[in-house]
Amino acid sequence: MAADFPLLARAGMVVFVRGFEQVWRSGLLAALDRARVPCAWFTDDDLTALRHEQPGFGFYSSRRVQAFAERMTALIGTTPGMCARLAAFHANVLHWPCTLNEAALDGISPSGQERPTVVAFTGGACRVQGLRDYVVPALNVIQRHELWVANGPAAAIPGTHAIPFQPVFARFLSAWRDVGPHILVHPPGKTRNLAYKSPGILLCALYLGAAPVVASEPAFKGIGADQGLTRADSVAAWRAAFTALAAAPARERALARLLVHARKAWPPDGPRATISALLALAAPGGDAAKARYDAALAMRWAPLAGFMWRERVRRFASHNQ
Repeated sequence: MAADFPLLARAGMVVFVRGFEQVWRSGLLAALDRARVPCAWFTDDDLTALRHEQPGFGFYSSRRVQAFAERMTALIGTTPGMCARLAAFHANVLHWPCTLNEAALDGISPSGQERPTVVAFTGGACRVQGLRDYVVPALNVIQRHELWVANGPAAAIPGTHAIPFQPVFARFLSAWRDVGPHILVHPPGKTRNLAYKSPGILLCALYLGAAPVVASEPAFKGIGADQGLTRADSVAAWRAAFTALAAAPARERALARLLVHARKAWPPDGPRATISALLALAAPGGDAAKARYDAALAMRWAPLAGFMWRERVRRFASHNQ
């Protein structure tokens, strides 16, 4: 982080995405404050809720989130519900809507039927129980199938095939395209964040060329069969969905309808107003940016107590996995 700091100081704005524990403990945030670089925070989950639901989020108390938010020039949420939640922490909240990336549609292979039907689950830990309870019992209607999941709790389900978790989206797409899913499943989740979720999984379905089947949730309000989306809220409904999408032509029709909807509902220029607002808050470039860079080269900053110890433990654990 120390090596990156001068480059960050030269930026007009630094946007932190989701978790911020490392930049907080490392002292980077304090250094950016001293360099007078505006910062914003983008998140698609209420981390204070995840604190009570998943290991690894214990840092995100309401007090810490509030203190972090106060040092931001803006907070950015992915849905109106998420923005309303963030408004409890900051007066300036911007909405980044679901946005179709047309370039990500390139490189999708035809689904074909010469191999088993590949069902993919890319969801998080909060949906694993739904996968067990609804999807797995329904798969028996597909004579030849494979269930693929990302490494994690879902990989413990007998009979699954697992691939490494990919936190970088471009690598996520590449890894899952190598798997070649026909159907993308999004079973019910158990989390207080459901009210804040976006329909972004449907964009993943388009980018992977996999027909989506989802549980009914607020994220999918107003999206149904006419838009290429299949809903399922019981084992029987999941069986019916798999039966309906067994043939490649049915999946292709669903994806074609979904793409028409995506182009209307989530156009590429959707975030334009948000981008304009962030640019208006950014620090000046040119000579001012060079001055920030030069000052950062000479600046000394130190991590909070215990940071380097935690980093060594983290790297050791990662190396020995």
